[in-house]
Amino acid sequence: MTSPLCHSTRRGFSLLELLVTVGLMVVLASVLVGVVHRAARSADQVRNVNNLRQLGVASLLYANDHDRVFPLHTPGGRRQATCSYDLAGGSVPRKLMTGFNGIGQGTQDYIANPDVFYSPHARRIARERQPGQFYRRPGGSYLIGYLFISMPRKNEIYPEIPPLVPGLYNERLDDPGSAPLYCDFINVLAVEEEFRSKECTFVLKDGSVKSLKQSELRQSWSKNIQKMAEFQP
Repeated sequence: MTSPLCHSTRRGFSLLELLVTVGLMVVLASVLVGVVHRAARSADQVRNVNNLRQLGVASLLYANDHDRVFPLHTPGGRRQATCSYDLAGGSVPRKLMTGFNGIGQGTQDYIANPDVFYSPHARRIARERQPGQFYRRPGGSYLIGYLFISMPRKNEIYPEIPPLVPGLYNERLDDPGSAPLYCDFINVLAVEEEFRSKECTFVLKDGSVKSLKQSELRQSWSKNIQKMAEFQP
């Protein structure tokens, strides 16, 4: 006959085994969640870099076809540079695409799919936008998911306005310095658009893609652009 002590011991061992099993499952689940999260973040960054690389190549092709001038957005106004992520008239997407959904105005398709204009890190836009479509903010204008940066040699309407960064331009292929053309959201825009990356990735005039930590880009636009370009005036 089995004694009560043996029954008690067996019940004790079963409970201990159950607790150990549950603990192991919790640990494994947390490790798995971390791995999946890191993999998703890595995939987003790869897609982000590919998008920017495509935009850089498209801009180089455009410049080669347009007297070495990049497809920049330089509207008149009391500023030397435009850092924009909209689809206003004369914007970069309009110049790189032909009549897509009545938005593009270019004479040649340098970019075939609007998806290239959208960073996977801009979560709000990624949630609300339909694939293959330009994003329209509810009740507002059309937006893209990257900033395009225009730095002409001078302000045509207000020539007395000094350059954003002296000696650094991105209007033409032969302008001095490696000025950035496009970049991720940074600073206040990163908060507004629920930007989920600790890095700011950007493409330079020569088509190369680089990244800086968001924490390193908390200064004025001129200092941030100078840092991106690794330019010393």
